Amino acid sequence: MPIVTLTTDWGLADFYLAALKGRILALCPQVGLVDVSHDEEHLKNMMAACHKLRHACPHFPAGSIHVVGVACEAAPLVLAEGGGHLFIAPNNGFLSLTVDNIACAVHLPSDEGGTGFTRMLSLVPRAVEQLLHGATPRQLGDPAQLATLIPRKPKLTYRPAQSAGGKQQAAHVAAIVGHVVHFDSNGNAITDITRDLLESSARGRPYCIYLNSERYKV
Repeated sequence: MPIVTLTTDWGLADFYLAALKGRILALCPQVGLVDVSHDEEHLKNMMAACHKLRHACPHFPAGSIHVVGVACEAAPLVLAEGGGHLFIAPNNGFLSLTVDNIACAVHLPSDEGGTGFTRMLSLVPRAVEQLLHGATPRQLGDPAQLATLIPRKPKLTYRPAQSAGGKQQAAHVAAIVGHVVHFDSNGNAITDITRDLLESSARGRPYCIYLNSERYKV
């Protein structure tokens, strides 16, 4: 069964999501639709939506189609291929934070204005249908230059090289200041400090983790 996932900032209170699903199923009744997330807060925090799709995507079969409707009002839609998956998303930098290796990207041509939702309702189901009938991304549009977003990165503070007891100690990381990207439904804080960065910086030394917010310091 072909798989189509949906990640939006539309919420569940309105008809938008149901309408898009209905239009896809009307053209492609054989697909399986999977919801990744429709949190309305994604509009304010795109990084959270990127985090969710980025970590969900590898668990889907190769060839799955991932539809993104996050901050889609002002950006044209693109179709991209990367990592054995296909992505239909607004060209607003979302894919630059979600997919590491984009093999190709094309514009989905639109002959109408309207809202981001109406453009998606017009273009997405038709593109899904064509892809499932064997069309390649390059057959569906002209090459696109993907917009990129540069996320904030952890800041590393180094302790300079020192001499102690006649031995030269090499410079090493003294502190890492990162950022919380997302709080999941269990209250876990997902940060941009990776395990590899932490372990390579600690180099076996003991360390402390401090959480600092507007209300709490732990």
